[in-house]
Amino acid sequence: MATATEYPDTITWGRCRTGRRFFWTARNLTADTELYDWADTRDQAEQQAHVAALKLADGQYASIRVLHAAATSKLKAINAAKRKAKPLSDSTESSPITYLYGTFDTEDDRGRLVTQVASFRIVRRTRQRVYYVRREHPDGSVQLGYVDRQTLDAEGHVRNYAAGGWWAPDFHLYAQPPDVEQGHVAPAPNLKTLKQAMRAAHPDVGGSDESFIRARAAYEHARARTKGKTR
Repeated sequence: MATATEYPDTITWGRCRTGRRFFWTARNLTADTELYDWADTRDQAEQQAHVAALKLADGQYASIRVLHAAATSKLKAINAAKRKAKPLSDSTESSPITYLYGTFDTEDDRGRLVTQVASFRIVRRTRQRVYYVRREHPDGSVQLGYVDRQTLDAEGHVRNYAAGGWWAPDFHLYAQPPDVEQGHVAPAPNLKTLKQAMRAAHPDVGGSDESFIRARAAYEHARARTKGKTR
């Protein structure tokens, strides 16, 4: 019969930097138990992590090894959980804005363009900027965008040129949901303007591959609509 000595527990410990501090974790892979905390210095983090690993061994012989990547992964998971649970607005404001709103055009079942409203969750506000979630990925990570807070507060809306182009739902953001006429036929975009936007988005002139692909798709779609109307 096998004994605990023949099959010792496998324990890992590691640390990683987080801002000005360090995060450490120790985990018993065999028993599926874990300890973690923060420390002020790297030496403290390593010492505390090693002591935690010995504690998880519980006085038994164990295979202990260093795995700093485990600390990084654990910290990402903790931060992702905190972002999901974090309040979206500042409690100091009497009527805080928790979402920004944009619009986008889509085709209905009859091939007409209709305008719809998209909402973007606000995660932080400073005196100068309002930060919002542009995209949220399955792993809990998010892509953030921001707009000028003073303009938003004063006018109730703001143009966000960092969104990549007028076709992006968050190019023109509003503090309140805008009124849109459902079922209206949206005017055909100006082909000359779309072509200029496509050229400006090209990587050779400072744009990006992603923005150029979106701009070209918008131009080709508009050109196809124009040809269809002239037939």
